[in-house]
Amino acid sequence: MGRKLMGLLRQVVADDDGQGLPALSHRLLIATPGWATARPYTVYLAPNERGEFLVTCRELPGITTFGEDEEEALAMAEQAIREAVGAPRPSSDFPD
Repeated sequence: MGRKLMGLLRQVVADDDGQGLPALSHRLLIATPGWATARPYTVYLAPNERGEFLVTCRELPGITTFGEDEEEALAMAEQAIREAVGAPRPSSDFPD
C-alpha cells in the first residue's frame, strides 16, 4: 500500500462529556502539496458497539469518516486527508 504507518499507540481520547473512549491512534505520512517531505497526520479510530471505527484527524478537525474494520478505517482516513489537502491519491490504493 502507498501509506506508511509511523507508529501505533493505544490511548484514551476524551469525548465531549470528558468520558474516556478507547481508541487507536495512527500517524499517516502523506505527500502534501507545498511540503518538501511527506507530512504526518494523526488519526484516531474509535470503535463503536458494532465494531466499526469512527475516524477523526487531529490536524484536520473537519475530517470525519468511518470504516467497517481498522484497515478500511485507515484507508478511508487517508482518502479523506488526501482530498482535504489536494494531494493526489496513489492509483493502486483505492478502487475507482
